[in-house]
Amino acid sequence: MGPAFFATAVLIAGALRPDYDHSMQVMSALGATGSPNSLLMNGLGFLPTGILIAVFGFALHRLGPRSPLSHAGGFLLILFAGGIVAAGAYSCDSSCLGVGTTREAFLHIVASVIAFLSGIAACFAWGGAFRTSPAWRPLSNFSLLSGLVAGCLLYAFNTTSGTASFPGIWQRLFIGSLFSWCAIVGVLSYRLTDPARQHL
Repeated sequence: MGPAFFATAVLIAGALRPDYDHSMQVMSALGATGSPNSLLMNGLGFLPTGILIAVFGFALHRLGPRSPLSHAGGFLLILFAGGIVAAGAYSCDSSCLGVGTTREAFLHIVASVIAFLSGIAACFAWGGAFRTSPAWRPLSNFSLLSGLVAGCLLYAFNTTSGTASFPGIWQRLFIGSLFSWCAIVGVLSYRLTDPARQHL
């Protein structure tokens, strides 16, 4: 449900700002300091999304295959979630470019980088962890591929940031790849951990 909260907040906050361009502007700009909809984006987008993904990371660690990689994967998912929460607690400047001009904007960038990198690393860690259990093995290749796709999309976003090459689209594709992994693994693990639901 975390990704659904985030997507809903982005759509609503963006619709309330006629000057906002989804293809050119990053999503953090909706929660930037001075933005008229910052409370909506940060309070109903970043914060609940981070909390729900942290719960997902904890649950997957407890219910999924147990190995050193699953311990790392659980930690990385919680770190990913913490970065999302921190990015909502600390807003970027109005432009949301570079490290910003305030301490709060700098912390927003640091939190975002932590979230981005730990989210990608979590896909790879769980890709290895799922491979250790026959029941979970079908999720292994999907997780590894998701990490690879997310890494490529992050590179595309970084290289287009601040340019006219649609950085907003690349950022949404990148974040969407990580959120899609969370959603799909969440649904499938829900079925895998209860025999009564494995036929669904």
